[in-house]
Amino acid sequence: MSFNFKKILITILLISFFSIALMVNRGIHWMFQGWQNLTIDELQFTLSNSITGTNAYVVQDFIRSVIPITIILSILIIPFILLMSRKNMYRRAVGFVVAISVFLLSFTSISAADRLNLIEHLRNRSIMSDFIDRNYVDPRDVHLQFPSQKRNLIYIYLESVETTFVDQESGGAWNENLIPELTNLAREHIDFRGNDSRINGGLSLPGSTWTMGGMFAQTAGLPLNLPFESNAMDSQDTFFPQLVTLGGILEEQGYNQGLLVGSDATFGGRKLYYATHGNFHIWDYYHALNSGLIPEDHRVWWGFEDWRLFKIAKLKLLEMATQDEPFHLTMLTVDTHAVDGFVCELCETSFEQQMANVLACSSRQVDHFVNWIKEQDFFENTTIVISTDHPSMDGAFVSNVPDDFHRRTFTTLINSYAELATPEWRREFSTMDLFPTTLAAMGVTIPGDRLGLGANLFSNTPTLLEQYGIDYVSLQLQKGSRFINRLNYTLNYGADLFSIIPNYITVGPYDENIGILHLRIDQELEYFFDEGEFLGVAWSCEEQSDIVWFSDTIRTRDQVLINIDFSRFGFRPGLYMVDIHRRNHQGESILIWSTSKAIHMQ
Repeated sequence: MSFNFKKILITILLISFFSIALMVNRGIHWMFQGWQNLTIDELQFTLSNSITGTNAYVVQDFIRSVIPITIILSILIIPFILLMSRKNMYRRAVGFVVAISVFLLSFTSISAADRLNLIEHLRNRSIMSDFIDRNYVDPRDVHLQFPSQKRNLIYIYLESVETTFVDQESGGAWNENLIPELTNLAREHIDFRGNDSRINGGLSLPGSTWTMGGMFAQTAGLPLNLPFESNAMDSQDTFFPQLVTLGGILEEQGYNQGLLVGSDATFGGRKLYYATHGNFHIWDYYHALNSGLIPEDHRVWWGFEDWRLFKIAKLKLLEMATQDEPFHLTMLTVDTHAVDGFVCELCETSFEQQMANVLACSSRQVDHFVNWIKEQDFFENTTIVISTDHPSMDGAFVSNVPDDFHRRTFTTLINSYAELATPEWRREFSTMDLFPTTLAAMGVTIPGDRLGLGANLFSNTPTLLEQYGIDYVSLQLQKGSRFINRLNYTLNYGADLFSIIPNYITVGPYDENIGILHLRIDQELEYFFDEGEFLGVAWSCEEQSDIVWFSDTIRTRDQVLINIDFSRFGFRPGLYMVDIHRRNHQGESILIWSTSKAIHMQ
C-alpha cells in the first residue's frame, strides 16, 4: 500500500508520540536509579527552577542513558509500520503503537506517583494544620542580645555527609568508618550526644532534604515546602523578603558576609537567597574563574574541586579578618554530591566504592582546613559550625542502610561561646534547630531559646522532635499551613499584592435600623499578613476631619466582620470614606485597603 501525505503525517506524529513516551519512561527510570530517595518537594523545587549551573556530568549521563535507546527503538518502529502497511493493516499498526505509548506513559506515571507518594502528598497538602503557626517564633518578636565583642562565624556545609557513614560502634551503619577525621572532630567538640558514645546529628525533615531546602532550614528555621508555583526562585527578585534569617540578623549587626561555593551559585536559588538575606558577597565558580582563582577554562564536576574551595576559603578568611567588622563565611563542599562523587587528585583508593573514597577524602580535607583555622589569630573569637546540607541522595550507595535507621546529618560546633546547660543530655533535633543554636554558639542571648521552628540546643528548651516525636512533626510539616500560604502569596504577588486584596473584602450590608455598616473580610486575607488586628477607619466627606477608628471585630470560621458604627457620626446622612488598616509588629497601623469612591449613607 502506498503512502500518501496524510499517512506520512500520521506516521510522523505516531513516532513522535512513541518517542516522547519512551523518553519519559527512560528518564524517570534514570532519575530513580540515581536518586532512590527523591522526595516530591525536592522534585518540585528542582523542576520549577532553571537548570543553569547543573553539573555537566549529570546532563551527559542523562543523555547517554535516555537518548540513544529512545532513538534506536523509535527508528525500529518505522519498518514495523511499513510492513503492516503493505499487508493493509496500517490501522492496526497505528493502534498498536498508540497502545504501547499510552501504556508506557500510564505505567511510568503511576510508578513515579507511587515512588514519590504523590497521592499522600496531595492529601496532606489539602489538610490545613496550625502546627507551624503555633510553633513558629518570629525573630522580630525576640530581643536578641549580642556580646560586646561579636564573634566571627564560619559555617561549613558538607554536601551529603551523614553520621550514617561512621562505623556501627560510633553510631553509623557501616562496618568501617568512612569519615574518621570528622568523627574525631565531633567527639572533640560539640555534637549534642550527651553521655552517649555514638556521635549525634540532626534529622532532615520534609522540606529540607535537598541543598537549598537544607540551607534554608538551618538559617530560617523553616521547611522549604512551598506549593509548586512558588518554587521558581529564578523568576523572583527576592527570596521571602519578610522572613528574618541568620544572614539578615548578622547583617543588622554589621557583619561582613560571604557565600563560597564551587559551583554556579544561581543554581537552586542560593545566590538569590543569600544576596537578599544578609547582602552576602557571592563567591562561586564564575567569581573564581573571573578573578583568576582557578585556571582559565577550568571546569570539573559542578565547577571546581573541594581542595580548590578550601584554598580559596583561606584567602577569603585572611582578607575578611583584616576588616574592622566581624565576619561570617558560609561555604558548601560539592565533591561528595551524588551520584558516586568526584574523585580529585587528593583521593586515595582505600575502599571498593568510589563514593566511599570521596567521603574519606572529604573528611581529611575538612580536618586539615579546621586545623588551619585553629592556627590563625582570628580563631580565638571565631565559632565554626560544620553541618550537612541534607542526607545523601546516592540511592545505590546507601541501599544497604536499613529502612528504620535514622539517617542523621553530620553536625559539630567548634569553639562555641555557649556551654551546654545539661551536658549529659543526648538531644533529638532537626536541622532547623541549628538556626537559634548557631546564634547561641556565637554568644547571642535568645530570650525563650527558640527561633523559627528551632530550639537552642545549648539550653534545656525541648525541640519540636523532643516534644512531639519525629513521625508527628514530619506529618504536620507536610500538611497545609496558613503561615506557609502567607509566604506563598507574598512571594507570588509581591508589589501587586494590594491589587488583589479587594477580592477578599466586601462592603455591606448596612443595617439602617442601628446605623452599622459591616465590612466582611475573607479569612484567606490573613495569609498576606502576620497575625494581628484588623481596624476600620471612617470619616465623612463633608467634615474630612471627623475620623473615627473602629476595632469592633467579630471573627468566624470563614470571615472577619468590622462594624462601622455610624451612630458615632450622629446619624448624619451623606458621603463617607472607609479604610481598613492592619496593625503590624510594632503596633503601627498600616493601610491595606481603601474605598475607591465615597459610600452614600442614608
